[in-house]
Amino acid sequence: MTSPSDYKFLRDRVTWLMYFMLAYFAFTQGALGPIMPFLGDELDLSYTVRGFHLSALALGMVLAGLSADRFSRLIGRWRLFWLGSLAMGISAILFIIGSRPEVTILACLLMGVTGGQMLVMIQAILSDVHGERRAIALSEANVTAAIGASAAPLLVGGLERIDLSWRGTLIVTMIAWWFLYGLFRGAALPRAQYDEDDDTETATSSTALPRIYWAYAFVIFLSVSIEWSMLFWGADFLENGIGMARDNAVSAMVIYFVAIPIGRAFGSGLARRFTAQQLLLSAFAMIIIGFFPFWLVRWIPLNLLALFVTGIGVANLFPLGLSVASSVVPPRLSDAASGRVSLSAGAAILIAPQILGSLADQTGISAAFGVVAMLSVAAMGVMFRANQMQLTNP
Repeated sequence: MTSPSDYKFLRDRVTWLMYFMLAYFAFTQGALGPIMPFLGDELDLSYTVRGFHLSALALGMVLAGLSADRFSRLIGRWRLFWLGSLAMGISAILFIIGSRPEVTILACLLMGVTGGQMLVMIQAILSDVHGERRAIALSEANVTAAIGASAAPLLVGGLERIDLSWRGTLIVTMIAWWFLYGLFRGAALPRAQYDEDDDTETATSSTALPRIYWAYAFVIFLSVSIEWSMLFWGADFLENGIGMARDNAVSAMVIYFVAIPIGRAFGSGLARRFTAQQLLLSAFAMIIIGFFPFWLVRWIPLNLLALFVTGIGVANLFPLGLSVASSVVPPRLSDAASGRVSLSAGAAILIAPQILGSLADQTGISAAFGVVAMLSVAAMGVMFRANQMQLTNP
């Protein structure tokens, strides 16, 4: 039998499909933050109501995290993966045509549910295919996700700068889906192990995840809270906290998005030499080093440099957190574990940016960004404690 150390990391057709579809997911979600200043002006929305869009997206991801493993058992991974990804694109079209906040918020909810179902499948499939090398696969997948997300603010800002609508950004999502479906629809996705159980009820009842898993799931919650607070409100902070012009502030967020694929590419290489636990602690330290100058200094060149450093740190939080959490559960629970990770991520997106937006209405965006500082310090402490728990109870 080949040992994990002898295993050569291979990217098969299914792996590439997961990489590209995660980029599609990230592009669609990543467009929402840069779009918000323009949508807010069109519909005269407060910070709180703008935040409701992200809350709706996050609530959808929570629902997806609770239900994806059950739907996978009912209809199979292939159908859930492709139907979820198609429905996410259709939901983006609903967002485009919405002329009232009720419609655009509903579209975000549907994007969260359907895209979240697809995301759970991507995470579980990569974990199953690559086993103990899942940290490499998940890091690489999130490099492509970061590239997709990086393209979103560039396209939003570019379209607005040449007097075209931001709506063209989301039309790209449907074009991308049809292209990928035509290219990869014949790819055979691996079946979840519980698909082979004779007793579905037994499979459902055997999804008790270990306590150490939930400790790392809380780390993921804090990590995603940091990532999405920066992503969703970063452009507003650069405009109203630092004093940049709106178009420049939106375009400057590309620095953050570009830092993420660079950080993930670097992290993927380091994952071959260091444990995910070690890399996560280093990532939190990098965030603390970068965020405080970004938040407290009022000199644009330094703010942008600190934004880049923060993005490098944020880059590997989710893929490494997912890798660590997945490593402490048996293979039969891969869909359930992936689903609960999405639940943690969705809850973070639901809670943290909304709190920051509501505080911004009361105190201003600069003071409200102190939430990110507190999350960064707390996350590093929780990660250190979770590592101690794993060493005590391996």
